[in-house]
Amino acid sequence: MQLKNIVCIGDSNTYGYGHGEIFGGWPKDLGGFLEQQGFQIDGIFNLGIGGNKTAEVTHRLGEALIRFPELLIVAVGVNDARSWVDAPGLRPETSEEGYKLDAARLVAAAKKICPRVLVLIPFEVDEQKIAETVLDGGRYGEAMVYRYSRILIEACQAADVPYLDLYTELPKAVDPKRVSDLLWDGLHPDAEGHKAIAQLVAARVVQLFSI
Repeated sequence: MQLKNIVCIGDSNTYGYGHGEIFGGWPKDLGGFLEQQGFQIDGIFNLGIGGNKTAEVTHRLGEALIRFPELLIVAVGVNDARSWVDAPGLRPETSEEGYKLDAARLVAAAKKICPRVLVLIPFEVDEQKIAETVLDGGRYGEAMVYRYSRILIEACQAADVPYLDLYTELPKAVDPKRVSDLLWDGLHPDAEGHKAIAQLVAARVVQLFSI
């Protein structure tokens, strides 16, 4: 099957980096896995930017539009659940009610610019490892990441937008390892983790195009 362009947009886990290395993220590996399934792809564009929250990605969807995607893959949510050590009560950067609105706006806007959209739901994080390695004061609580991942799923279901729940699927894919084993700082995947995500994304894309 011929695919003109795939655009992947999201945060640092889309961009892909760690330990000073640029892994290129899961988009770098996605093309190879899709080619194994018989796809011919003109181009895969990685529009990941570190620290982006859902509203910021929504505002950047125009960057995807000008690349004329036949498939738009959006990966967001974990930064909305981030809190700061000096914030009272460690409140998330985006409130829960605010995130419900942002998630709904994102999926609605994505549907308008591309006929096929796939939303990647955030995977689990290692809260203790993050506290030891992330030096900017940001904290990513496991319970909050899970809650926000469910909100994003609800938004996708309400808008009838396909999604891939990495929170539940990634642990099964990397077993007997744990997801945290593939997160070099508790938040960002290493090269092996990105490949595991790319394989799952490729399998979901095959499903979408076989419907």
